[in-house]
Amino acid sequence: ITQARLSLAWETVWPAVWPPLGVAGLFTGFSLLDGFSHFPGWLHALSLIGFAGFLGYTVYAGIRTLTWPNHRDAVRRIETASGLEHRPLEALQDKLPDGMTDPTSKALWQAHQRQMAERIRSLKVGAPSPGLPARDPWALRAMVVLLLFIGVVVAGPDAGDRMSRALVPTL
Repeated sequence: ITQARLSLAWETVWPAVWPPLGVAGLFTGFSLLDGFSHFPGWLHALSLIGFAGFLGYTVYAGIRTLTWPNHRDAVRRIETASGLEHRPLEALQDKLPDGMTDPTSKALWQAHQRQMAERIRSLKVGAPSPGLPARDPWALRAMVVLLLFIGVVVAGPDAGDRMSRALVPTL
């Protein structure tokens, strides 16, 4: 159950975290390529405000989508990943109603519980699948990573100075 909850949490957290990381990566890559040095001071300051605003918006939007998976979600994930039908894990957690003293009902209930226990012998959680390709059909995340890689290679030892220049506009 814990493993399923962690898998579901990753599927919720990664899509919420990716947009702010993408904006930060875009800013960092552009800074490492010394792109802001070609801007006049007022445009540099305006673009810093724009990046900060967009970063704040993506953090806010990401936080709004975060939900921690509960026990029922985890059980359902296990049943789905394992290919189990008719929710046997939930059936095993069910209890016979109070007042059911009929021996036939008890025997039938116990047979049902044994059958459900047999069905869950090979449980799987399944690998997390945050679904980023559906949210990013043009693979912009790959372009951000490529921009960062090229920026690091081009900047070399001058990376610190370029980042400093990017954060302080000359007005």
